[in-house]
Amino acid sequence: MAAKFRTSFWFFLISGIYYLGFAIPISAAPSLTNIVSPSSVALYDKLEIRFDVIGSVASNFHWPYDPGPVTGMSGASLMVGITIDGLFLPPGETDWGKALIQPAFLYQPTIKDRSVIAGNDNSEWIYPVGDPYWLIRFAPQTKGSWQYKIKVQDNSNYPGWTETPVRSFSVGNPAPAVHGFIKVSSSDSRYFEYSDGTPFTGTGINAGTAGRKGIPG
Repeated sequence: MAAKFRTSFWFFLISGIYYLGFAIPISAAPSLTNIVSPSSVALYDKLEIRFDVIGSVASNFHWPYDPGPVTGMSGASLMVGITIDGLFLPPGETDWGKALIQPAFLYQPTIKDRSVIAGNDNSEWIYPVGDPYWLIRFAPQTKGSWQYKIKVQDNSNYPGWTETPVRSFSVGNPAPAVHGFIKVSSSDSRYFEYSDGTPFTGTGINAGTAGRKGIPG
């Protein structure tokens, strides 16, 4: 567990007089830099926010920070992570308590290819390239001007959070033939529909699976 305050002291002799001094270094809180995001996105489309994290005491960026206690887990194993959340405030809202929360994740770019060396069946392989970076992905379901900010927490700033300044982006009309997400029909719960009310029939979705092992034709 990383301490927020570490106290040390020393003394030395100056002209026959002992001097007692104290040093109280304070561990820095994590911060987010190099934030890159689009200024606009189409309705239902993917908004992707990229950024870097500096000054974190976390030793495992794939593990969320948890102060515990959790039954069966040691405090040391819980506190090695980091939690980063994007807060998205819908158009017309001013209360950040109503923001939609989307967790960030550490993304590793890869290349995908097929190689005869990997196997006789020309197997597919995935290989990491470049350095990993942080991402938040969010798909807005309301048109208008959105606001967002990102907050981060690890063992150096708990129970507080470090937040970025508020940023904004606009959401316009959806792309052609994009109807949104699938949900239970608002008019008949026996059926499904898209976000904009377009019926979802699902006709032919599994037509190409007939004859495969374990899937009835």
